[in-house]
Amino acid sequence: MKKHYIAGIIIFVLGIAFSTNVFAEGDVVRGKAKYKVCAACHGENAAGNDGIAPPLQANIHGI
Repeated sequence: MKKHYIAGIIIFVLGIAFSTNVFAEGDVVRGKAKYKVCAACHGENAAGNDGIAPPLQANIHGI
């Protein structure tokens, strides 16, 4: 029982230590530059192009 408790604490602490990037702010300028590659198929407004690429979902890509 004690080993499970200690292992749980270690996993919890490591999880917090390695999840700091999840809460990092995004870089809008870099994001827009990277999206230019996606926009080639999905369009500038991410609405998609018939027969080429579907619309991007805002809740997945944050667009």
